[in-house]
Amino acid sequence: MYRRDFAAQKSFSKLRTALAGAYSRQLGRSREASQAYREACLLYPISPEAVFRYAQESLLPERKWEVVLDLMKMTDRLDPNNKRTERMYDFVNRTKSLCMTLETLEPKLRSGKLDDDSKFALATCYYALGKVNKAAKLLNDIATKLTSIQKIRTAARIYFDAGDNKQAEGFLTKYLTMEPTRDKDAWLELSRVQYR
Repeated sequence: MYRRDFAAQKSFSKLRTALAGAYSRQLGRSREASQAYREACLLYPISPEAVFRYAQESLLPERKWEVVLDLMKMTDRLDPNNKRTERMYDFVNRTKSLCMTLETLEPKLRSGKLDDDSKFALATCYYALGKVNKAAKLLNDIATKLTSIQKIRTAARIYFDAGDNKQAEGFLTKYLTMEPTRDKDAWLELSRVQYR
């Protein structure tokens, strides 16, 4: 009867997903969380919540890119109308690319063999992966050497999000001197920084 009772499948899957989240966040038991997410997916295979949380909270931190992509393909087969998988494919491919860049550039940074352009690329990788303070710290080494308008805008955004008001104001002012009319968001960021 359970195989035909979609409401029961969905309910038990949600319960198991909630338990997996508790294992993951509150108890720090990643192995049990991963198992619980797998079970939630088995209980109701077309549950977007179970599939996406399993991918985001268990598989991606372990860098199991191919498993996530296989899971998304299975989701597409079972539920072809689910449009969220397209975004997940993009997210996984972008994150995989960023992590590969990190794996290439971080050893060079540690050995002191990283040029300024590569340092900027590494800082933008950190920023894209949510390591904003690490990105801002790395930019401090090359901040005075940035001349490209795109790099200046990116540096301003990183410093703004890192809460470094002095650096953010300096880069936003420099950027808005070069490009005063095209980017209204930069003016808003500058006013927020000055208000801070």
